[in-house]
Amino acid sequence: MELRKDPITRSWVITGDDVGEITPRSGACQFCGPTAEPAQVISNLAGLDGSPWSARSLVHPHALYHIEGEAARRGDGLYDRMGSVGAHEVLLENFRHDGHLWNASDAEIEQFLRLASLRIQDLKRDARFKYISIFKNHGAAAGQEFDHPTSQLTATTFVPRRVLYELRSGREYYESKERCVFCDILAQEERLSAPVRRAWALWPTWLLCCGARCNGSAP
Repeated sequence: MELRKDPITRSWVITGDDVGEITPRSGACQFCGPTAEPAQVISNLAGLDGSPWSARSLVHPHALYHIEGEAARRGDGLYDRMGSVGAHEVLLENFRHDGHLWNASDAEIEQFLRLASLRIQDLKRDARFKYISIFKNHGAAAGQEFDHPTSQLTATTFVPRRVLYELRSGREYYESKERCVFCDILAQEERLSAPVRRAWALWPTWLLCCGARCNGSAP
């Protein structure tokens, strides 16, 4: 399995015949209870109310990216190729099998967010990685893999094309108007609607969150 850059879209795509088959969900949870399977635990946070742990990070059982080795980027005719070096983790949001973020306590949500922050900080120390993403697939149509409440984390040696596009657009906006585009969006939202919490929906399933302080070097 390796990564190949599409010369038309400039997107990196995974290629190869050794991509692991995703086992259909059977109703038995592989992360908790008597059906729990052995897993490569990366990090645990202390449990709440007597539970063994509150949030946990594991190596994805069918990881697309692997921490070992070097990317070894090279040319191959029209294409650039490199190894699928990176990180692919499953973040267990709660010890409870029914502990989704929308019905978890504030303390449980805090533990999950702390775990996510710790994993990002740890992976940022690896100079090979250029981009870290945390995402959640919920429901069969969205590609949900596990019954247990989970999110996933990936760290890659490249920045996704869409993110590069957004960063370049932000830079061009700043060079043209000498203002931060995100600050302008926030200011307009605050004027036209009820007080916002520095977050707004870009699409029905996407939410963009901004920090309370603008980092002038971001564009």
